[in-house]
Amino acid sequence: MPAFALGAPWTIAVGVRQKPLLDWLLGQDRPVLFIEPNQSFADRLRQDGLEKRKGSLELVDVVLGSETTMIEWYSYNDCRFDGPTPLEVFRPNYPNLMLQSSVQRPQARLDDVALDWLKSQQLSQEMACGLLVIEAAQALPLLQGANSLFPWLASIVLRPSHLQNPGQGPQNLEQEQALPGLLAAAHFGPEPGLDGSQGFKAWRIQPQGAAHVGLQEGQALLSESHGELHTLKVQRDELLRQLEEMHVHNGRLAEYRDLLETDKLTLSTQLQESQACLQDLQGSHDQLQSENQELRRRQQELIVLVESSCQDLAQLSDRLLAMPERLGPTA
Repeated sequence: MPAFALGAPWTIAVGVRQKPLLDWLLGQDRPVLFIEPNQSFADRLRQDGLEKRKGSLELVDVVLGSETTMIEWYSYNDCRFDGPTPLEVFRPNYPNLMLQSSVQRPQARLDDVALDWLKSQQLSQEMACGLLVIEAAQALPLLQGANSLFPWLASIVLRPSHLQNPGQGPQNLEQEQALPGLLAAAHFGPEPGLDGSQGFKAWRIQPQGAAHVGLQEGQALLSESHGELHTLKVQRDELLRQLEEMHVHNGRLAEYRDLLETDKLTLSTQLQESQACLQDLQGSHDQLQSENQELRRRQQELIVLVESSCQDLAQLSDRLLAMPERLGPTA
């Protein structure tokens, strides 16, 4: 392990299986996250290492890659070869290797897993000087899924042997050639003198790169603040427009209220006049009823008088008819 990496306040170790490096990591009194996609090695690490240790050591058995997806995971009679590489890739170099099973497993990005762990450890941005150790057959896809983790790192250590896979020589050679460009873009430079002959390759964040990263972060923060300010201005203008609409609406409501008040007074006056007219009509009705009763009384009296006159007339007629009989014939 390079001396500059020994003082890292925390470490993320991916696929580390070689005993000296593993023993060094297990002996740390600082936070260490072990990521081991191979179930057999993860169980062995739990039994032989983590269960005997106390402190901020944590193990997750998750498959890592450049993107979040589902992959085919192959298990062989030699668990060292377990992974996403199919049997036909290994067969030319390992004719005795046999496939035992294959399953679908979720693949995650390294920065998603790592940042969740950093958050759980309550590590702040002031401690953004951690160490990443990778011991894997294909390191490039892992680092391609670590973009958001790079600003938290001060150094990266890879074991050269893990950049070579006898079953995928040309592909791993292309990946090994692509690694420096990827790390340079993240402002990491190779540590002088560590060319792999010591058992590992190492990259360290460059001072100007760190300053550039800080500048980029500041510019991103400033851009984000400008965006938030613009959003707030838009929201303010919208609120002012709504407030103006409310003032106009309240003015119209006040006009409607005044009109309703005038209508109310008019209706009240009309109601009073109607009530007075109703009282007058009620008096006229009562007077007409009284006069009608008087006319009925007089009508009854006339009827009685007419009937009496008719009786008197009949009696008079009878008397007149009887008079010649009494007087007799004249001489």
